[in-house]
Amino acid sequence: MIRNNLVLYTLILVVTALLTSCGGGSRHSGKQLEQAEGDVFYGKVFTYNESEYFRSLYPLNVTEVVGHRITNQIYEGLVRLSQEDLSIQPALAKRWEIDSSATTFTFHLREGVHFHDDPCFKNGKGPEVTAHDFEYSLTKLCEADVNNQGFWVFEDRVKGATAYHESTKEGEPLEEGVTGIKVLDDTTLQIELVKPFASFLNILAMPFTAVFPG
Repeated sequence: MIRNNLVLYTLILVVTALLTSCGGGSRHSGKQLEQAEGDVFYGKVFTYNESEYFRSLYPLNVTEVVGHRITNQIYEGLVRLSQEDLSIQPALAKRWEIDSSATTFTFHLREGVHFHDDPCFKNGKGPEVTAHDFEYSLTKLCEADVNNQGFWVFEDRVKGATAYHESTKEGEPLEEGVTGIKVLDDTTLQIELVKPFASFLNILAMPFTAVFPG
């Protein structure tokens, strides 16, 4: 009888702890959070429970599933995969066009999207994400660097990517950068391929091609 009561008491404690941790979605550390549209609240800290080791959270250096699961919650790219059927959906690009040769992709970015506030930015305020940030991030993807494990997704696919990669090996990056990555204006990015590649949008849904500030 005592053993049964102990088991019951333990179960009650566990359930209570779970309910406490899951409740109060509009509060964080005792402070009221700012409410967005609908039943959504802006938070300050991303909390993630993971029992396995992750190697890196730098988008260009994520090669294992644990790091992939975490970075998918932190970074965004031009497009994303639907969680229902893995189809391509808009992310930071609200729309895009593909030319008749299937080699030139023109992406139109969402406006008003900012990097999270951080002391590394001027006055601690996260700047708006522009096409220049994507140019920077995708050019870093083409650099020869021990922390860049994702170059293979652009190698011999994006025009000028391989030539730029080779130039960084020699410590003399090409001044023109990666010729197939062009900023048309602050909200328009163009990527030109060497030849048509049917799965290119799927590649752009990978963490390797996420945007991060320079």
